[in-house]
Amino acid sequence: MKLSKILLSIAMSLALLNAQGSKKDATPPAATKTEKAKTEKKKTVPAADQCQAMTKDGDQCKRKASAGSKFCWQHGGKKSTDKAAPKKS
Repeated sequence: MKLSKILLSIAMSLALLNAQGSKKDATPPAATKTEKAKTEKKKTVPAADQCQAMTKDGDQCKRKASAGSKFCWQHGGKKSTDKAAPKKS
């Protein structure tokens, strides 16, 4: 009698675990706050304004090109506020 109660308890526990496992598989987990923040912060630059340089990974740079240039400040584009350095005599 004691053994049958233990077996019944084990069977019920397994059934409960299986039911919970199928619920987890059926619905994807909700995105964390960090994942949401990352996707919300991503801004797209219009293609005409995007830097034309390629990164080491082979992707196009995501920065905005400097005014009057095809490249961002990182890839050789000059900012419109930059002034030429004074010449040394």
